[in-house]
Amino acid sequence: LAPSPSVAAAQAPRPTPLGRPDATFPEPLSSPVGFRVLSDGRVLVADNIESTVSLLDFRTGKVTAVGRQGEGPGEFGMPGALYAAGGDTTFMMDMGNRRLLVIMPDGTISGNTVSLFHKSGWPIFPRGVDARGRIYFDLAGIAMPGLNDIVTSGRAPLMRWDRATDRMDTVASV
Repeated sequence: LAPSPSVAAAQAPRPTPLGRPDATFPEPLSSPVGFRVLSDGRVLVADNIESTVSLLDFRTGKVTAVGRQGEGPGEFGMPGALYAAGGDTTFMMDMGNRRLLVIMPDGTISGNTVSLFHKSGWPIFPRGVDARGRIYFDLAGIAMPGLNDIVTSGRAPLMRWDRATDRMDTVASV
């Protein structure tokens, strides 16, 4: 079977012209997996192929390395998604070391890390973080004792974890 020309034309994506960018940066990015614009206009970027986390200052053109590859303090295994926490503090997913790193507004990595596995045994793969630093995650597709009904039911709880109080609650179902 061959689609008729009218059907094929109806399914063609319509191009959207883009205007001039607000800003450009002279250094290329290979595979950015996370961006976070800070309140002063600097941009935090995690690049998966280059295995770098950088703080870009568009006013000065300066690139500042954030941490380095490794397993210790101030290091990351594999840079990933960036999540806005309170103020200009940022959480970065570090799947290489199975943790969230806390990146401070000055671009340094805090010694406080967050394991991707809560003491309850639940995996914490963030979907977002609110202004108070509470982490939102769901348990979709997670197969572990006590959660098998989630996998088979097709519904999973959207959880909120308040790290300050270590309280978890269910916000909704997805």
